[in-house]
Amino acid sequence: MVRRGMLVGVNLGIRLTRIDRTQLEQLFTSIVVPEKQKTSKVYELDKCYTIGECLRKYNIPECRLESIIRAFNIPKRKVGNYVYIPRVEIDKVLNKID
Repeated sequence: MVRRGMLVGVNLGIRLTRIDRTQLEQLFTSIVVPEKQKTSKVYELDKCYTIGECLRKYNIPECRLESIIRAFNIPKRKVGNYVYIPRVEIDKVLNKID
């Protein structure tokens, strides 16, 4: 590109050709990729289990429940001292396992 005259470059020695950064940036147009916004559903609290309720119902250890929530991307919602997880989603996952 330097030899063809598309870019202006300065040769400072063997393998030391320097090219102006602004000229390089003009060659490459940036394509703006829109970011996908996460749309998480907001579940009502009466349709959710607390962590304790879920542990008692399915009789599993807390570390196992946390790993299931993380593995299946189940949303959690903290309200006050309690953490709520949607009944529909946790039942779907845990009924397959049992």
